[in-house]
Amino acid sequence: KVIFKFPETEKNIVYFYNFDSVQTRVRMEFPGEIYQVEGEPVYNLFNEYFDGSLGSIVFQEMREKRALAYSAWSRYFPIGNKNEQNLFIAGIATQADKTIDAISEFQKIIYKVPFDEKRFAVAKSALTSKALSSRVGFRSLAAVIQGWEELDLTADPEEAKMATTKKLTLDDIKTFTQSKINGRKFVITVVGDKKRLDMENLADFGEIIEVGSAEISN
Repeated sequence: KVIFKFPETEKNIVYFYNFDSVQTRVRMEFPGEIYQVEGEPVYNLFNEYFDGSLGSIVFQEMREKRALAYSAWSRYFPIGNKNEQNLFIAGIATQADKTIDAISEFQKIIYKVPFDEKRFAVAKSALTSKALSSRVGFRSLAAVIQGWEELDLTADPEEAKMATTKKLTLDDIKTFTQSKINGRKFVITVVGDKKRLDMENLADFGEIIEVGSAEISN
């Protein structure tokens, strides 16, 4: 089996593709830690807290409070495979003239996640409800069991995950963000119109590497 490893960068890099549009699309990402089954409760609870609903950090801070994006989302993706890396990705669709502010504010809340006990309680309750209502379909059962075997599991891990989730506190999410997210360097991809963007300020987010259609197709 091929083990895929995401490249780590020592500095922020901005890949820019010039495209005639009044909107800009941005993707920011970095590789996470090697996937661990026992880490899933924290991964999932962080995702629910940070961007799991209309009351989440991302929606409230990027759309409701500041109106900086048509859409904004973020997720710490558990890769689900043994010895492979997780991946953090955040995405924005915004107006060209709001691009710099949108990237700046998004990075601020990623690096310094706002913490709130009430919001955490809502996220934890929502995640628990989703887990309780989730069922493996008959047609998917064989593939799911094969996945357990590839992870050296001898039984359904969901019960253990649920037990761990119930014990998690807001401090666990703080520890996760501080150790796995804060200070990480981004690979940023921007698709937008150079004539409408502040390219000088965009360079503040990292070295700009312009790409064309040939590079994308290859």
